[in-house]
Amino acid sequence: RNGTIVYSSPSLERVMGYTPEEVLGKRAAEYVHPDDLDYLTRIHEFTVAHPGVIQSADLRFRHRNGEWRYLESVAHNLLEDEDVSGIVINFRDVTERKQAERLQQEYSRALEDRVYERTRELKSKNEQLEQTLSQLREAQNQLIIREKLASVGALVAGVAHEVNTPIGAVVSRMSVPRERSCVIDTPNPVTHPISPQTTPCANDI
Repeated sequence: RNGTIVYSSPSLERVMGYTPEEVLGKRAAEYVHPDDLDYLTRIHEFTVAHPGVIQSADLRFRHRNGEWRYLESVAHNLLEDEDVSGIVINFRDVTERKQAERLQQEYSRALEDRVYERTRELKSKNEQLEQTLSQLREAQNQLIIREKLASVGALVAGVAHEVNTPIGAVVSRMSVPRERSCVIDTPNPVTHPISPQTTPCANDI
């Protein structure tokens, strides 16, 4: 009831290095890790207060060689059993399992940290890529605008050329009848010498 060891099986020596005679009369708390003592106290009080209950817990116990070993302990309250009048505790060494679990947790945390950092890097690169694409789209739009303006300028120049060419032709054609009229109006130099009135037209020719 107070946690004093009154019996131990021979298997204790194989698991923890102690002989049964070494632990008889001692309290189990003497072998428990200091950080686990509060937990042990709560488990023990609960087990004592509930006859017939079976309670399990993982606690660190000191091995004879000084190492701390994880023991999976299962306590069965048989205080009301006249043949036992105590709490029977069975345990097994689960140190390797605990170490594997701890390594798995450390690996998981390291993996989560790497994933977090990688995610941050990818997010930063995506933002840079989006900025670059935005700049390229803006440059493309500016290029399209310049090409359109150049096309409009070429079209305007072509239209101006087409307009100027017929005008030049009309002016040229209009000048021909004037020359002909001057020729027609010019008197025969043999029969009619050129008079001063016709000189301007002759000069035009």
